[in-house]
Amino acid sequence: MKKLLLVFGLAICGTFFSYGQNFEIGGQVGYGISNVYTDDDSADSKGVFHIGAVAQYNFNEDWSLVGELLYDQKGYSYTDGTDGEESINYLSVPVMAKYNFGSSTKFYLQAGLYGAFLLSAEGEFEGRDVDTKDAYESTDFGVAFGLGVEFPIQENLKLFVDLVANSGFSNIAAESDFDITNGATKAGVGLRYSLN
Repeated sequence: MKKLLLVFGLAICGTFFSYGQNFEIGGQVGYGISNVYTDDDSADSKGVFHIGAVAQYNFNEDWSLVGELLYDQKGYSYTDGTDGEESINYLSVPVMAKYNFGSSTKFYLQAGLYGAFLLSAEGEFEGRDVDTKDAYESTDFGVAFGLGVEFPIQENLKLFVDLVANSGFSNIAAESDFDITNGATKAGVGLRYSLN
């Protein structure tokens, strides 16, 4: 599966670079709220952040394809008997179709899928840090959708602000006795440069 995603990602990048006049690259950073969904709903949300690169291919004025490569923190907290929190860190690759509307200032809606590869996981239990990577599957898959707005700063440079929600559909628990899926809502800000 990892090799298939890598080949798919390289194919997308190759297509983007073949048509540079419609291609934009940039970076983004953001902060939001993450949680996991379990059988007993015992988890609480926690603050998380993401940072990474973004690429966009514009088919026309209305439709684009967006790909991102993010260091993406997810996780949860809990206060059920013991206070603690869990940070689950991924390398995420969302790919979304984007519909743009507006004139110079453009609003947009976007939706697609994401694949994520586990980098590390750490739990904080009563003031102690514990490596919990073995408790999670090495991959996570789900849907991504959101909305945003972008402003031209210079001829080939745009500032964008968006709100994106992720909802996982794969079980991230390594133990089959548990069923845990990721969820997050994040606000982001970034810059994109057009290669025209």
